[in-house]
Amino acid sequence: MTDFFLFRLVAAPLGWLLKLIYTLINSFGFSLILFTIIVRAIMLPLNIKQQKSSARQALLSPKIKQLQKKYANNREKLSEEQMRLYAEEGVNPMGSCWINLIPMLVLFSFIRLVYMPLTYVSNVDKDTLKNAESMVYNMYVASEEAQANQKTIQQLINELPSGQKLEEVFSDEKTYPKTSKIDSEKLAQMCNGFRICPDVDKFLTNENYISKNNIRTASYGQELVILTIIQHDDGKYRKLFEYLVGNEFTDKVYNFNYSISGVSLGRIPTFKSWICVFPILSFVFQILVTVVSQHYTKKNNPEAADMMKSMNIMLYGMPLFSLWFTFKYPIGLGLYWVVSALFSLFQTIFLNKVYTPEKVQALIAKEDKTRKKSGKKNMFEKALELQEQQNGTAKKSSIPKEDYDDEKPKSRSKQKNQATARLNEARKREAAKYGEDYNED
Repeated sequence: MTDFFLFRLVAAPLGWLLKLIYTLINSFGFSLILFTIIVRAIMLPLNIKQQKSSARQALLSPKIKQLQKKYANNREKLSEEQMRLYAEEGVNPMGSCWINLIPMLVLFSFIRLVYMPLTYVSNVDKDTLKNAESMVYNMYVASEEAQANQKTIQQLINELPSGQKLEEVFSDEKTYPKTSKIDSEKLAQMCNGFRICPDVDKFLTNENYISKNNIRTASYGQELVILTIIQHDDGKYRKLFEYLVGNEFTDKVYNFNYSISGVSLGRIPTFKSWICVFPILSFVFQILVTVVSQHYTKKNNPEAADMMKSMNIMLYGMPLFSLWFTFKYPIGLGLYWVVSALFSLFQTIFLNKVYTPEKVQALIAKEDKTRKKSGKKNMFEKALELQEQQNGTAKKSSIPKEDYDDEKPKSRSKQKNQATARLNEARKREAAKYGEDYNED
């Protein structure tokens, strides 16, 4: 997952909200459900605005068609008249586009919260967390290379010659090319950790518990690995982390409730497990939202419904995308998408029941009256004025340069020279008329 600055920026306030809810509920799963409802409720005014914007465009549809028919052969004039119409009616045809981007921005920012719950929601020390992530990654690299050599950590310890340390084995650049590059101090700490829990290598390399993508990604996923290891089997590996990073950090992670009804939200869903219900529900609710939205669009604005037929691939492609997406990421993200889609379903029904076409038209008329009374100009009115000013400037600048120069006042010497030239030209014509020679001197 690309770590965009914008996602980090949006994730910060989202993390504060989720942390506040978790402090009250002490369950990441149920906090996530409440968090989703609150975030979608905050965005509700924007959805109402989008509803009114769609209604405005529906009212303008017949006029737009008339303009398209009238200026079918003059695209420039059509564009100008459409802009004039939008300005007069106070409509911004692109007004609802940016509103559609906000849920996606929240979704991709929320991914950080799912993958980094210890950073955004827990109270663990962040420097200690980084140290733990580094140590877990080093242990995984060593375990993977030992496995590639068909060895377990327990076998390596048992096969050590008298007087040889495990650190010396991992210092062999030929057999352990990656592990041998680990700093000597960290290598010694890692080997001591292996001595405390010599079977942890089997757990780290077992994809039923640990996702390779999670443990290999520095900016994402390693927090989920730490949670999984410390909380596994009633704290089987707690003593490992108590040695590596201390009791306080280990206790906070062990007691962090990153689950819903006993199911860890860090698990990746598969069809082999019942948790695949999260992606499937996400898909089903997204389909329902699409069907219900199309029903109301066809009922309230048949012309727009005809246009949307060409967008069916995109409309039904989004639920398919959510199905694929939620199978690729932890079920915490799937839970968010399920609740969000369910909220969208009820929101669509609510908005179309409460904000009927008649009520929306009345609201639009009221807003237009207020806007005209205030004298405040909308974006298209300002754009139209600017265009007219530019057209006026262009007309002025289209005058030929020589004509424009003739209008400028001339100096006396120029005027005298021009008068002399005209007089000589007249004398020359007179001389030619009578067959005489003419000399200007």
